[in-house]
Amino acid sequence: MLVTLTVGELREIIGEVVEQKLKGRAARHTGRGLLTADQAADFLGYPRHWAYKNWQKIGGKKIGGRGVRFDAVELQTWVESRKSG
Repeated sequence: MLVTLTVGELREIIGEVVEQKLKGRAARHTGRGLLTADQAADFLGYPRHWAYKNWQKIGGKKIGGRGVRFDAVELQTWVESRKSG
């Protein structure tokens, strides 16, 4: 079986798959309160050190002396803003 797709159709399919993956990650993390850097990195698909390095840009909150936590809804908002930009 051979399937032929236009570039536009392929982009649409890829976009839908990526959106489903992100929604699945959001569902796993929503309702848990604030996320750790490990959880935020998993949510975004980046390494942990990237989440720490970019915590202010992606909506991280400083807690205590050196701790950083992330809200899954704010992370999703950041992801959405990257799509439209």
